[in-house]
Amino acid sequence: MSPNATTESAHSGHHMTADKEAVATHFLTKLAELQSRFDAHTDEFASKGKQLLETAVMRFVDHKEPITMVLPGFAMKTPNHGGKVLGPLPDRAEELALARLEKFCASIEEVYPIGCKVTIFSDGRVFGDLVGVTPENIRAYKNGLKELVKDAGHTHIQFDGLENYTKTDDPVQEVLERFRVDKMNMDTRIASEPDIGNNFRLR
Repeated sequence: MSPNATTESAHSGHHMTADKEAVATHFLTKLAELQSRFDAHTDEFASKGKQLLETAVMRFVDHKEPITMVLPGFAMKTPNHGGKVLGPLPDRAEELALARLEKFCASIEEVYPIGCKVTIFSDGRVFGDLVGVTPENIRAYKNGLKELVKDAGHTHIQFDGLENYTKTDDPVQEVLERFRVDKMNMDTRIASEPDIGNNFRLR
């Protein structure tokens, strides 16, 4: 087969009409392999999230766009260096986690050649001071993540951060002012709202 024929075949493959239900089923099956094996009493994925995710995946297929996910995570290393981690920089744990994300995204191309990608929104600056992690360590951690992705040759993972959605040199302060955080009773919210409280249990 000539190089031109190969190129044309790959190009046409990206424009095949995919069975959106089959793509969604494949996506959810592969996602299940990534999910935690520990049941959380607050988890509503089976009852609510699964259907919403299936609908979202099929919408990407309808529009013939890459299935794009946003993962808010990889904010920083826990400051508990003595008990849980060796230091503030990414290590083998992040290397394995990123590899699993890459493998998952690549597996979607088995049934959906247009592909799948994940954007990691990694920005621990918004709460690093509350858990004792310096801005310098947060910056070094994020840069380390990017290096891991680059060195491994991952092509389905990209990064995003506050600086792309703010207009000043201090994105954290801008966010605090925009959402009037100084008017909030954070002690009450941490105690009463599990989603917020979980962010402050890193120690």
